[in-house]
Amino acid sequence: SMILYRCCLDSGLNVNYLDSREFIKTKGAYLQGIVLQEQTNKRIQQIDYKQSYIVPGFIASNQEGHPSLLGRGGSDYSAAIFAAALKANQLELWSDVHGMLSADPSIVPEASTIQNLSYKEAFELAHFGAKVVYPPTIRPLMTRQIPVYLKNTFDPTHPGSYIGPNIDNHTKALAKGVSSIS
Repeated sequence: SMILYRCCLDSGLNVNYLDSREFIKTKGAYLQGIVLQEQTNKRIQQIDYKQSYIVPGFIASNQEGHPSLLGRGGSDYSAAIFAAALKANQLELWSDVHGMLSADPSIVPEASTIQNLSYKEAFELAHFGAKVVYPPTIRPLMTRQIPVYLKNTFDPTHPGSYIGPNIDNHTKALAKGVSSIS
């Protein structure tokens, strides 16, 4: 995040850097911090969100001010925490795949991108093995009804997957996706 911030400054962009440890507060184990949502939201809501910021993900601090980590997928989770606290209109998460897939493509070569998922469907697929979204990422977005778009950095024109409220679940398919844990 610091390298990106410096590159933005060198390119003449008006951007600020925020240390996420000052905003995301946790309790519990250092390597798997549990976010103190109310305290975190209050801190984030004090930010002048009319400016542009670079904020590192994955890292927070506990109540004693010591660094703590948010676990696998903590960067996306950080983005969701900020989006929920700021009541964003939407959140985009970018990775190296076309969104949420119908199955693990290393096991099922015919796996395809699931275009639309409800929060519950995305959470269940993530909880049971789909690695594109870290399950805790979905909860703050679902609470505030913030839609999330999963996009591919290597193919930005691909529509990816949409996760949000009011998804029509009346499809002819027996299942939208299958996930598994080894």
